[in-house]
Amino acid sequence: MLLGLLQSVTSKSVMNKLMPQLMLCALFGFIYYFVSKTDGAKADSELSDLSTAMYFSIITHTTVGYGDILPKSKIMRILVGVHVLLVLGVSLS
Repeated sequence: MLLGLLQSVTSKSVMNKLMPQLMLCALFGFIYYFVSKTDGAKADSELSDLSTAMYFSIITHTTVGYGDILPKSKIMRILVGVHVLLVLGVSLS
């Protein structure tokens, strides 16, 4: 009984922390994808594939930052900075 109660409390609190992170990660993946499709961000053409944009969002979101994909345009650099700051804000709240 105690184990069941502990699992239900833990799973709810984990989901309450995980869902905003997943939504933020997916949102920025789509933002990276759509911004890279615009004419002004041709330098970031490697993010014009949705799977690559999502990969970049996950790597940025987890602050791993392998360095295999780098934002080259100013708008993408600003977006990555905002993404990291939001991740820190959501994580610390």
